Amino acid sequence: MADKPIKAIAFDVDGTLVRENFWGALNRAGGLPEAEDMHFFELYVEGKLGYRDWMGKIAKTYQANPPKKDEVEKILQMYAFAPGAEDLIRNLSRYPLALISSNIDTYVKCVAERLGIEHAYGYTTIEYDGDRFSGIGFQSEATELKAKVEALEDFAGKVGVSLDEIAFVGDSRNDLEAFTATGRGVLIGEGNEELRRAAWKRIGGLNEILGIV
Repeated sequence: MADKPIKAIAFDVDGTLVRENFWGALNRAGGLPEAEDMHFFELYVEGKLGYRDWMGKIAKTYQANPPKKDEVEKILQMYAFAPGAEDLIRNLSRYPLALISSNIDTYVKCVAERLGIEHAYGYTTIEYDGDRFSGIGFQSEATELKAKVEALEDFAGKVGVSLDEIAFVGDSRNDLEAFTATGRGVLIGEGNEELRRAAWKRIGGLNEILGIV
């Protein structure tokens, strides 16, 4: 594997290409207090709350006063790119590129369109009843970790490469199986111990990717 060239690159979104996303604003619109929001997030990071259960708790709080669809769609566009993200993607334009995220599909597609990335995979969906939020769903029956591998397999098939010819750039525990599947996980930042062991390379910032691929 070590002798194989990188032929495609896939990125996680939050914590890699995007520095700040919409969740705080969306949770406020849905009536989820900030302290409770942070508590749920910490439980997930610690592995004490599954992703689907986490999303379920968020969705349940929205039911008392569900936000309108047009409000949600506006909020989903409230994010900020990490420094250097746009320049990096331009410099990698010779490669097939993909975004693969556990986050909401319409948000992931919005980020991809702004960056000019053709392939975009979001695991989570927002459901509506008429013009109001009604729930949170998922694109796959798989866990959020395995869904990233499913997306990688689809991307690999579409661009004609094998999994071990794809560099996967990520930063958090839900990137672990993508790192394992490709053997080419590029970890931005510290990650956790398991992710560090699985990483092919570790970098401190996006600009370092150009020295790897």
